[in-house]
Amino acid sequence: MAGGEVYFEKLRPPEVAECLTRGSTFIKWDDDSTTGQKCVVKVDQAGHLIYWKAEDKETDFLELTFIRDIRTGRSARMPKDPKLRDSVRTGGTDEELLNKTVTIVHGTNMVDVIFINLVSGSANIATQWTEALNKLIHNILAINVCPSTYLQKHYTKLCVTVSPDGKVLVKNIIKYITSSSKEDRKRVQEALQSVGLPHGKNDLISLDEFTFEIFLKFYNRLCNRQDIDKIFSEIAKKKPYLTTEQVVDFINNNQRDPRLNEILFPYCDPEKAQEIINKYEPNKDFVKKGHFSVRGLTRYLMSYDNTIINPDRLSIHQDMTQNLAHYFINSSHNTYLTGHQLTGKSSVEIYRQVLLIGCRCIELDCWDGRTEEQEPVITHGMTFCTEIAFKDVIEAIAECAFKTTDYPVILSFENHCTPKQQSKMAAYCVNIFGDMLLDKPLEEYPLEDGKPLPSLKSLLRKIIIKNKKRTSKREEGNENDTSAQTTITDNTTENGENKPEMNGEVVENNDNSKDRDQVEEEAAPDTALSELVNYIQPVHFKSFENSAKKNRSFEMSSFVETVATGQLKEKPVEFVNYNKRQLSRIYPKGTRVGSENFMPQIFWNAGCQLVALNFQTLDLPMMLNLGIFEYNGRCGYLLKPSFMRRPDRTFDPFAESTVDGIIAGAVTVKVISGQMLTDKKVGTYVEVDMYGLPADTVRKKYRTKVVPNNGINPVYDEEPFEFKKVVLPSLAVLRIAVYEESGKLIGQRVLPVDGLHPGYRHIKLRNECNQPLCLPTIFVNIVTKDYVPSGFEDFAAALCDPIAYQSQEEKRQQQLAALLDEEEEVDGDEVFEERPPEETTKGTSTPKNQNQQPEEKSKFKSMSFKRSEPRDSLSATEAILGQRRGSSISQFVHRESLRDTFGAGMKPQLQHQVSSPYPVSGRAQSLQTPPPSETTALCKRTFSAKRREGRPKTEEDMSWNHIYVKVEAMTIEQLKEQKNYVKLLQKNKKEHDILVKKHEKEKDKLQKGHFLEQDKMFKDLEKEKSSLKRRIEKELRKAEKKGSYEETYKRGMDEINSLSKAHDSKVDGLKRVHRDHMIELLQRQLAEQLEFSKKQIDPQYEELDRVLQQSHEDQLKLLDDVHARQMNDLKKDQDKMNREELKFLSRHVKEKDELQRRKREQNKKHIEQSVKERHKMKDFHEKEKEELIVEQQKISEQMKSDKDKTVKELQALYDKKYQSIPSCNLESIHANLFAEDKITSL
Repeated sequence: MAGGEVYFEKLRPPEVAECLTRGSTFIKWDDDSTTGQKCVVKVDQAGHLIYWKAEDKETDFLELTFIRDIRTGRSARMPKDPKLRDSVRTGGTDEELLNKTVTIVHGTNMVDVIFINLVSGSANIATQWTEALNKLIHNILAINVCPSTYLQKHYTKLCVTVSPDGKVLVKNIIKYITSSSKEDRKRVQEALQSVGLPHGKNDLISLDEFTFEIFLKFYNRLCNRQDIDKIFSEIAKKKPYLTTEQVVDFINNNQRDPRLNEILFPYCDPEKAQEIINKYEPNKDFVKKGHFSVRGLTRYLMSYDNTIINPDRLSIHQDMTQNLAHYFINSSHNTYLTGHQLTGKSSVEIYRQVLLIGCRCIELDCWDGRTEEQEPVITHGMTFCTEIAFKDVIEAIAECAFKTTDYPVILSFENHCTPKQQSKMAAYCVNIFGDMLLDKPLEEYPLEDGKPLPSLKSLLRKIIIKNKKRTSKREEGNENDTSAQTTITDNTTENGENKPEMNGEVVENNDNSKDRDQVEEEAAPDTALSELVNYIQPVHFKSFENSAKKNRSFEMSSFVETVATGQLKEKPVEFVNYNKRQLSRIYPKGTRVGSENFMPQIFWNAGCQLVALNFQTLDLPMMLNLGIFEYNGRCGYLLKPSFMRRPDRTFDPFAESTVDGIIAGAVTVKVISGQMLTDKKVGTYVEVDMYGLPADTVRKKYRTKVVPNNGINPVYDEEPFEFKKVVLPSLAVLRIAVYEESGKLIGQRVLPVDGLHPGYRHIKLRNECNQPLCLPTIFVNIVTKDYVPSGFEDFAAALCDPIAYQSQEEKRQQQLAALLDEEEEVDGDEVFEERPPEETTKGTSTPKNQNQQPEEKSKFKSMSFKRSEPRDSLSATEAILGQRRGSSISQFVHRESLRDTFGAGMKPQLQHQVSSPYPVSGRAQSLQTPPPSETTALCKRTFSAKRREGRPKTEEDMSWNHIYVKVEAMTIEQLKEQKNYVKLLQKNKKEHDILVKKHEKEKDKLQKGHFLEQDKMFKDLEKEKSSLKRRIEKELRKAEKKGSYEETYKRGMDEINSLSKAHDSKVDGLKRVHRDHMIELLQRQLAEQLEFSKKQIDPQYEELDRVLQQSHEDQLKLLDDVHARQMNDLKKDQDKMNREELKFLSRHVKEKDELQRRKREQNKKHIEQSVKERHKMKDFHEKEKEELIVEQQKISEQMKSDKDKTVKELQALYDKKYQSIPSCNLESIHANLFAEDKITSL
């Protein structure tokens, strides 16, 4: 969690005072003692242990890393038992006794602390010991030593707990490693035996035999470091040692962060490697030869030179001159409680403990005392928690506020006292704190709107009070005017803290709830106490907009975690911006009556400064808090990243993509093994989690297998755990925790991601309170690097090692020249020599399929590449060969070899070169060949030969003449050949065919009906005609008898003729009706087909437009890539030309001064010419891009007109067919708009 400038404060290793190593005689007592005990107390030379031995008793000791404080004088403890007090008093008053007492406070948490009291012979001795011990226990480097130093500590334990005759007890060696397993005890004894030491349970070992070297050998035999042996064998390649070169490679390739600047952080060289060998190799013969054994490698891997965290991160290394709102501040909630929120005990001592551990914001719930003295007390109101005196707490704060760091302390008052007792509170603060109290604003930081909070540096050794400020009548009026606004919660205390219905107090739905709410509400501030409030004034939170409008950095608000989470979800950016300007405090919700903590990382992501936790509960959130605030000198302040401080930057804590200006990281952790994890014979496993932004947080995903029944040297050695993308490394932390198979925590460590050292590292584990455990260690391999998106690994590798990448490119060029059967000399970057055009054309033939790529890997089938035709330029022969690289990048690997001059009468000759992501023809493309007379003079030899035989290039050779490939916009015809469009056409044609078939069925059905109707009419008419004929025949027979046959026959024929004409008229009428119906049907069907076809036009042209827009974007991108490549090649050529000119000068100018002058002239000339040519190329590129854009616009306009034209042609086709229907043979045709004359491709 770092940002801004770096301010490095050098840490110094602990120095053990002589008085401590010499030892002194004390009378020791503790709370369980009945009498004092005289003993000699000493500290070992390295400052690992304080140990004492009473007469006829065994030596006892205490690790200094577990000591929390050393006190004397008024802060020391006085025996409560009068008999005990008399036994330790050597005369004098109680005050003198306190001055001669040294109280050692130690413990594995902040609640259950233990006191050891040592009474010296004089106050001077007590003072010396107190000062010397405090320097040791608060030394940051002493807490963060390497594994080998902890082995020295363990060795020291064995050496100070010797037998009366000064020998090491084997039973102690066993006891300190294992306590319950016979098999483990046997392993310890066998390891002792393997190094030639006595190994019986009751045996003794002489200190002369039991040297630290022997102890290390015993430790290595016990742990059996086959993991390191494996690493060694992989590097050594079957040799029993590493050479200096192999050590250099190991350090640079494995142990060095590849992201470091090689100038500020140089690579390891043979000299540095030899220094490492000299320092850690125990075999002197190997040292002389520059060889490194596995023992030496093991020592190095466990040394201070191979720590997991950069030691600079432990000291004050951040910019401490920023204003107060720009830091994360280590903060406590309900500091006075040692347990449960409803029934827990209140303690003065815990205030000392949280301040000593680096907490800089503590809470004091102040209530009226109920004794006769009317002394204010601190307790959790309306609960069963005990009370402590306000004055005692203030004295404890004054004593410990700046004992471990000088950075300011914030006292968060929740004030429920009456004005009278508030006056006492103010008096105690003024009198006890004295100059430490910031009782008025600093002159350079006035309390004005728009002014920032004071800088952290200006507040050194200052105590700041947060309490409600008394407001003027005018300000009260202003507040009342806005009181109607909706507040963030309905249950808010007057100091700005949004108290939920339960925040340590129980609120019941009964008749007394109203009175209780009135009692819980904070009292109005007293004038004296209000005057002590300045830069931290709690107010009701209304909205982020309101706070921004007021712009008062000295006002702050507190949020219960649930409300803060809601605000973070709804307005994350506004919350971050609010925290850039002023403070916010987040505290646990009231339902956490068991004093559990919420996850602080959620609110650190939003820039919240005061994320208050219950320090009495060492749960996961508290472990993260302690782990994170261990860094930056344990001062309790961590500088927020710059984008959380700068008003011109916007940051969304829910960002998943890379944050602007921040390089995302990637971390890989391989858990290899563990050493001395527990003295129990249990199974163990390791969990690796990451906490940071929501996008970076990975929990309960990575854990190793359980290694059963082995707490001494379990080997996990599983696949690495990969955190592929860490969006914000500066806010991310890695937590590595080791558990027993039952789930019980053995040890853990919290490590900042941006401070990790990669490579093979040992991680010393900490307990829940972040105190270092002596022996437990995890051996890991960590890889840290910048995040590279998938598919760009080769490109990133080229940037990281351009020399190797360029060497590979040159090798490929040479192979390519051999493939193309080049007979001429290849030199430098030039692969193709300048030859006559006919030779070039001949020599660049390639196999048919050399450049062809699968069709599906090309975005467009028809992307036009056309050679530009520069005005007044000669044409040249060019062979372009594409080579596929990576997954979809086709590059042109050969470069132009012709150089043209802008000499008198000679016009520039442009050659064409491109790097294209689209496939080109598999055959070498031959461009128009100029007449031999125009090119032969230029194409005689390679540049390399020319440079060797003659002078360097002239100034005219500097003219840019790069190959250009014109990227043409796709035509409408090419767009219509695209796969998606063709599919759409096929779909539309299928739908149209379906419609036509439907229409054919309708027409056939109608026609069949017509035929049936006509047939019926014919039958009816024939029947009528037959009936008439029978009647006439009957009448003729009668008429023949009567003699009137002729008349009757004539009349009958007239009737038959008349009936035939009537029948013909009916048939014609029916046919006309049928024809009209058929025409109407066909015309209607044509109209439906027209409407259907018109509806298909819009989707078709929408698809064309989509393809067109995509092609435009890709063409512009391609053009930019081509331009970038051309500009890059121009720069390379210019630099190469300049180098050749300088070499030419060096060979031909012998006088030193003249040579320097000529070189300066040449460099100046080179710069001017290079700038000129680059501007010229840039102008050409801009013009070319403008031309492409104009061409694209024309295509777009053409497509619009093409659409209108298609509609018109479709309408014309319809009109033509519509009008032709009446004249067609209706029985033999069907309605089909496109049956004969396809005007469009629909």
